[in-house]
Amino acid sequence: MRLVDLKAKDAVSASDDCSSSYNGDNLLLGRGFCQDYILHLFFDLRMGQVYCSMELEQAKLVLFKKPLNNGSNCSPSDNNAYGLYPLLDFFNVYMCNFCAPTVDQKMEVLFENDSHVGYTEIDITDIVKAWITGDIENKGLLLMGIEDSPLISYASSNFPVKGMQPLLRLIYDGECEHHIFKCIQSIVEV
Repeated sequence: MRLVDLKAKDAVSASDDCSSSYNGDNLLLGRGFCQDYILHLFFDLRMGQVYCSMELEQAKLVLFKKPLNNGSNCSPSDNNAYGLYPLLDFFNVYMCNFCAPTVDQKMEVLFENDSHVGYTEIDITDIVKAWITGDIENKGLLLMGIEDSPLISYASSNFPVKGMQPLLRLIYDGECEHHIFKCIQSIVEV
């Protein structure tokens, strides 16, 4: 088995009323500051033709948490559920002015925030396989809180500590010999 880590090409969070969007060091997800925040991520799987002759075994989205200030929650919530969906439409941070992008509800991945762990790891193998086979076009991922889930802050693609930037870890069998692909340097035996 081998693995490759892909960095997000695009990572942005946006509030439900378009009053703020973040593409700096923070990615916000859930309910906080009296607003709902969603998170959009895009990983370009065409870069370096990742597929090569590999057989994908597993794909994991890894997001690294950042501390929040105490004023982030409007009202406490016991809910801790979040959803991840592949986008069927392109994402626009001004979606409150237009129709919200369509997601593939059948490929929903539910996850919870473990407040004792400094990262969130989500298995999205079925989604990545659907992108690779062309069953759905890769227009990115949409993450959202479910029923007032508490706010979580993650490091963005611009975060100065490169090892904490959002990544998609692909674990595969087979060979991948593309020379331009920067992430290929991180291939290790598992």
